[in-house]
Amino acid sequence: MTINNNRVEGIYNLMETLVWTELERIVQTERDDVCFCSLCKLDISAYALNRLPALYVSTQEGETRFTNLEMDKRVTGKVVEAIKHIAEHPHRANRTMTEYTVNELFDYIDK
Repeated sequence: MTINNNRVEGIYNLMETLVWTELERIVQTERDDVCFCSLCKLDISAYALNRLPALYVSTQEGETRFTNLEMDKRVTGKVVEAIKHIAEHPHRANRTMTEYTVNELFDYIDK
């Protein structure tokens, strides 16, 4: 096991892949009422990931174990929630993390 760029090689957060895959699936529906620019897609992903548990895996067996219908429903629900939230508050990422107060960050996460 080695650490490269502050990441442990050989393990990763499967939830990131599940969220991004679901978001890309939804983007393919070509909804005109929502912005899916790269900035909004990152905001949507971050919003959903902050509300889902991390799922670190190191093997294909681990991926298979956590990829199931119940997890898919949970991911889809959070991605849809994130899309709605970011559509109402677009381009939040234009503001850097250092420009937020601690209370603003907790308020944002708690919504």
